[in-house]
Amino acid sequence: SNYNMFGGLRKYFTSTNFIPAIVDKIANTSIISMKLPTSTTTNLEGRYHYDIKILNVETDEVTRLVEGIVTIMPQVTIETTEPE
Repeated sequence: SNYNMFGGLRKYFTSTNFIPAIVDKIANTSIISMKLPTSTTTNLEGRYHYDIKILNVETDEVTRLVEGIVTIMPQVTIETTEPE
């Protein structure tokens, strides 16, 4: 396609620490998903600002699609092995 999507999180608007996210469009829908791997969220907790942007690769125009605040909570379910 002629577009690339990208996005991520920052603790504060002025933070220099940018946390990149995996941004995908779900096939045959208009739904866009933003994901963070467990390895990234392990050390995160609290409120973060996020946005998702789209780049038109032909014109180099960048448009912000969505922005907001997300709360990342400590893990509730812990993976375990089945008892023997």
